[in-house]
Amino acid sequence: MRQIFDFVKTTVVGGAIFLLPFAAVLLVVIKAGKMAVDSATPLAEKLPISKGEAVLAVYVVGTFLLSRVVWMIRTPKPHAVIGYDERRCEGWSLAVSALRSRMRA
Repeated sequence: MRQIFDFVKTTVVGGAIFLLPFAAVLLVVIKAGKMAVDSATPLAEKLPISKGEAVLAVYVVGTFLLSRVVWMIRTPKPHAVIGYDERRCEGWSLAVSALRSRMRA
């Protein structure tokens, strides 16, 4: 009986830990949607467009700006992150010189 209880407990805790990031993303998306509707309402009143079109415009502009920010953030090369350079690898210069001599012959 104890094994079944431990299995169920582990399964529930693991499921909660797995679903937690999805719940957090959903919460952020809902909050962002509410902010988009709140910011689009005055825009819709001043422009000759409906509230739905204004919300859609806010979503499109927000998506565009988010994609530009992500595009601007550049990930450094992997060897710069882990401090590995294949040219410093032991035997690298020997292998390169052997290949070059075979290509010349």
